[in-house]
Amino acid sequence: MLPTETVKLFENTQIRQALSMAIDRQAIAEALVYADAATGLVPYGIFDTNSAKSLFRDNAGTASEYLSYNLEEAKNILEKVKINGKNLVPSQYYFEITVSSYDDEHLLVANALASAWGADGLGFNVTVNVRGTVANNDYHKDVSGIPSDFCDDLWAEDIRYGNYDVAVLD
Repeated sequence: MLPTETVKLFENTQIRQALSMAIDRQAIAEALVYADAATGLVPYGIFDTNSAKSLFRDNAGTASEYLSYNLEEAKNILEKVKINGKNLVPSQYYFEITVSSYDDEHLLVANALASAWGADGLGFNVTVNVRGTVANNDYHKDVSGIPSDFCDDLWAEDIRYGNYDVAVLD
């Protein structure tokens, strides 16, 4: 789990906004599905409930500057942030991105995030924590032997019990 100082890092709205702005969503979308990046909770093409001729996004103004890739502005935001009265020094903060080992798409996203938030981007100490499965050798009284095909999913357990800093999931 995160040290107390790093927990405070994620509690800061400006830091979360900077982390968001450092993500090149379009590059990730093109690497995965050759499509446009998601830039909001409501996708394009959904009509406004008040009019069958206008789109929700056009009327609701759901575009957010923090969902647009702007690494320089993200760095500017971080320069202004103070934690406990001191300027933020990203390289002093360590966190992990937890991802499942059996999903190549999730691994691509986790590595892209680590690059954006790490030394190549914002300067945080970021590692990718790849979690897979392990054989479950629990004995059950109704089974004569130990089954060899039962596995525990370590990534799913981490998500269930909150044992992660940042997690990649659908």
